[in-house]
Amino acid sequence: MGDPRRLRPDEVETFVVRELRKAGLQLSKLKVLARKQLSKEKDEEYSMDLSVLIRVGDADRGVLIECRSEHNPVRSEAVLALSTRLADAKVQHGIMFSTSGYDTDAVHEARQHGIPVLTVADGKSAFARSAWGMAGQPPAWVPEYMSEVVDVDVTGQLRHKLVMSGNPALILDRLKKEETP
Repeated sequence: MGDPRRLRPDEVETFVVRELRKAGLQLSKLKVLARKQLSKEKDEEYSMDLSVLIRVGDADRGVLIECRSEHNPVRSEAVLALSTRLADAKVQHGIMFSTSGYDTDAVHEARQHGIPVLTVADGKSAFARSAWGMAGQPPAWVPEYMSEVVDVDVTGQLRHKLVMSGNPALILDRLKKEETP
């Protein structure tokens, strides 16, 4: 299977749209707002911003989607930066995709700001972590890349939930900001 960090920006854009639609989200008016290199030495480290309308109930909601490809897991500063850009982008919500995963602080930050964080995962690894995972080789129909929603369990460990067909709540429920005591 492949290394998601080797995906080109146009491939990540296609993957993100496909995975959100697979989950059951109704998307419209997709635009690429920006593409930028995160490292001068490494061409494969980049960030891309997409603007899209997502149908939530009977209303279209503006969403800024940041896609990050870098060698290290996304840190909380990147999630906070996305949350501060929402007003300037004139959108109600943010979503982040990463090809390298997230550190625990980034996931906590995302929960506080109502930003779902998803990872572009190697299909074999994502399938093995899913409820269908089993020892040995995955079935031939498992795609090269799959997406997972990343969250934190009650023990503080990262957990991954496979994005499956027709389950928009997996993403939409995370658009709500976490209540702080």
